[in-house]
Amino acid sequence: MTTAAAGRAAGTAQFDTTPADKLTVMSNSLWRLWLGCGAAAIALFIALPDAPALDGLYLLLALSAPVAILVGTLTFRPVPRAPWYWLIFGEGLLFTAEIVWLILDWRGLEPYPSVADAMFLTAYPCLAIGLALLVRHRTATRELTSLLDAAIVSIGIGLVTWVFVVNPLLADSAATPLERIVSVAYPLFDLLVLAVLARLAFGGGARTVALLLLTAGFSTNLGADVHYLFGSLTGSYVEYGWLDATWMTGYLLIGTAALHPSMRTLSTPQPAGDEALTPLRLAALAAASVTAPTVLLLQWSRNAPLHVPAVAIAAIAMFLLVVVRLSETGHMIARTRARGEARFRSLVHNASDVIVVIDRAGVITFASPAVQRVWNHSSEDVLGIAFSRLLHADDADRFVLAFESALDSDSPMTFEGRIWSPSQQWRSFEAITTNLLSDPSVGGVVLTCRDTTDRVRLERQLTYQAFHDPLTGLANRALFGDRVERALGRATSHERVVAVLFVDLDDFKTVNDGLGHGAGDALLREVGERLTSAVQVHDTAARLGGDEFAVLVEDAVDRDAVTALAERIILAFGRPFVIEGSAVTVSASIGLAARDCDDTAESLIRDADIAMYSAKTSGKGEYAWFDPSMRARAVDRWRLRTDLVAAQESGEFFLEYQPIVDLSDGRILGAEALLRWRHPTRGIVPPGEFIPLAEQTGQIIDIGDRVLRAATAEASRWQHGRTLQRPLCISVNVSPVQLTDRSIVDRVAAALDQSGLPPGALVLELTESTLMANVEHSASLLHELRALGVTIAIDDFGTGYSSLAYLRQFPVDLLKIDRSFVSGLDTQTESHTLTNDIISLARTLDVTSVAEGIENAEQLAVLRSMGCALGQGYHLGRPMSAEAFVQRLDRRHDAPVAVHP
Repeated sequence: MTTAAAGRAAGTAQFDTTPADKLTVMSNSLWRLWLGCGAAAIALFIALPDAPALDGLYLLLALSAPVAILVGTLTFRPVPRAPWYWLIFGEGLLFTAEIVWLILDWRGLEPYPSVADAMFLTAYPCLAIGLALLVRHRTATRELTSLLDAAIVSIGIGLVTWVFVVNPLLADSAATPLERIVSVAYPLFDLLVLAVLARLAFGGGARTVALLLLTAGFSTNLGADVHYLFGSLTGSYVEYGWLDATWMTGYLLIGTAALHPSMRTLSTPQPAGDEALTPLRLAALAAASVTAPTVLLLQWSRNAPLHVPAVAIAAIAMFLLVVVRLSETGHMIARTRARGEARFRSLVHNASDVIVVIDRAGVITFASPAVQRVWNHSSEDVLGIAFSRLLHADDADRFVLAFESALDSDSPMTFEGRIWSPSQQWRSFEAITTNLLSDPSVGGVVLTCRDTTDRVRLERQLTYQAFHDPLTGLANRALFGDRVERALGRATSHERVVAVLFVDLDDFKTVNDGLGHGAGDALLREVGERLTSAVQVHDTAARLGGDEFAVLVEDAVDRDAVTALAERIILAFGRPFVIEGSAVTVSASIGLAARDCDDTAESLIRDADIAMYSAKTSGKGEYAWFDPSMRARAVDRWRLRTDLVAAQESGEFFLEYQPIVDLSDGRILGAEALLRWRHPTRGIVPPGEFIPLAEQTGQIIDIGDRVLRAATAEASRWQHGRTLQRPLCISVNVSPVQLTDRSIVDRVAAALDQSGLPPGALVLELTESTLMANVEHSASLLHELRALGVTIAIDDFGTGYSSLAYLRQFPVDLLKIDRSFVSGLDTQTESHTLTNDIISLARTLDVTSVAEGIENAEQLAVLRSMGCALGQGYHLGRPMSAEAFVQRLDRRHDAPVAVHP
């Protein structure tokens, strides 16, 4: 992780810290601080010579244990809390007893036994109960071995305590019976606490810090108790010495255990203990087991009376416990082995993989039951058969070689092949070989075989899908490019021709728009079939995307053969396609490019594509061979597309306005905003050149938005200072790409709001073919736009395939008659009839008709006679700047009339 990433992660952790995390962080600091301060107090106790100060430090450490347990219990809230309450009570009694003993000592009163002794002796059962409750709640399962181990250790320590502490106390003739009872009670209660503590230590669960600290604390205190009693008997006890520091250390460790975050897990159920004889546990048991002879040896060496009965009883008890422990260990081993064998049998019998063992000769000596489920062979049928006989002929020899290698190697090896299944099919599998010939329980090579039939089938399917068009089944662009690259690599001479034919359908969009995309897909499938039937077997036909196809000719005799193929394809497409019961005629434009010495697959396909565009400009159903001049023109188009990106930011676009006139009296009602591009080196670029490029790159959405804002702002300025019956209108063309963008409604609303132009003064012009591409989408979008109050116009009307039924779905206000009809009014009877029909249709639909491209007075007169309402064209006004348009408005004093019908 980088430093920056680590910093971000740390910052995130700070913001995401939960209360529990904060509590853990706080308590981690608290227990360390507590331990450090306590250790400093103990060091000060050892260093100070002043007895009163030492008493204060001693009491402070004694008090720290119950206080720390109380703080830890309230902070971490362990469940259950009863064990900790008993520990608090027990440690509190010890602290109280220490105070009472010191008070008696300061007053010179030393009664024995005293109230302090009663408190001390009462504290030990309380501590034992607390520890026992921890054991009870912590132990979720039966742990006999842990109980036995604790008992063995406790008996060993008890024997030492009895011989060297308890027995001398009982033999003290100078003590009263009560004194002897109290004296003996101390080591016996210590032994009780020690036994419970040993059970807790040997139990299951994680060895947490709190558990280790708690065990160490109580062990320290109990050890100090035993040394105190022994020192009292021998007269070696020294007040304010290391023994008192030991008691203080025990109190500190017990308190620190309660302040550690892991204390909350001490009273929660834990998994079963580790029943194995670990080195530490084995050492403890071994030490306890030799206690009896060790005690006898020590007594003999000191010429002391031998306590044979006590030693014998302890030895017999430990012997019996050890026998039970060994018996339980044996049962445990047997249970573990039985579980392991059962688990192994279950795994082998229920494994999805087939496990086969074969001997040195390659003969099957064992087969798991999965062989029936996976390969439909019974285990009995394959035993004694050479494994290679089950394999496909192409894989058998490979397996024999791999098997021979496996015999000489201890490393696992893999093998992939096919095996015959009685269900009359070959199943693919993958095997891992493990050489276990040296293992007497196996004595063979183990094959772990996984059936991969489905995976192999899926891989083949995915590979096919990755390199084939899913609609037509032809090669896709990736596979076609690879085939071209390979063909170019094999073509070492110019004797044979390698060529690419780039095939593009003419007017395919018309089929999609008119018959729907389902019919378009059916047409593409038919095109793929005809293309395949037209090419040679060794040629490759591909669909590159959309309605673009390609053919790779790898071994043509000459260019004429390639040309003949192009002519066959055009001829094949000349026959009508029958799609969903309708006859559809679709031609194709074909670009041809042959291999050059420097060609790559990419450049050859690109050259054929360039040639196809050249063929399309010559007319439909044509083909053209590539020549370098075509590439230059294509590069020029590419540069123009690149310049288009910078044109918006550098302010090279500007608007001109062509007047829209009322044909009845010549009044100007508004203007159409026309986008122009002033290129820094090319000059004025015609819209027919850059608008298609902007649509291809998607820049038309941003450009159209800027045009909309600029035109509405300009039209808003026209309204000021003029007396108008209706606002001057401004017409803005909407590209098909813009219409597919749902944000166009928001863009129009934003432009109107920003400019302050009345919505009815904005005319949005959409072409007929654009609306018919998706009637439902177009109708829905137009209704949303119409709801803003804007005017909707159908531009270039008459060139598409609109019907009266479709037009009634659109909220249209204007029909703009295409200039191709207007231009023939004074010469062509057909144009006269079609124009008159469109104007009549407008009246029927109750919309306004607008004639485009009025170039002379004759056309204007005919349109007026037909009743056309509005018009525009060079005869009425050329496109002009905003300033020129305003000046023309100012020269006319007559107010404009309404645009709406």
